[in-house]
Amino acid sequence: MDLGKARDRSKVLESMALRNKIAQNIAGIKDDIALLKEVLGKIIDIYQNITKKFIALELRSRL
Repeated sequence: MDLGKARDRSKVLESMALRNKIAQNIAGIKDDIALLKEVLGKIIDIYQNITKKFIALELRSRL
């Protein structure tokens, strides 16, 4: 194999490695987004429960 072909092969391998790393990073970002959605959903549920309890207390105090 001559030097030019070896350089080209090296560049191709580097490009493939970089593409794989980018794909892994994208997969990690997707996992992070899914986790954030789950956490945000739980925060919203907690807020709604607190709001319901606060409204119930307000209604009781007016009676």
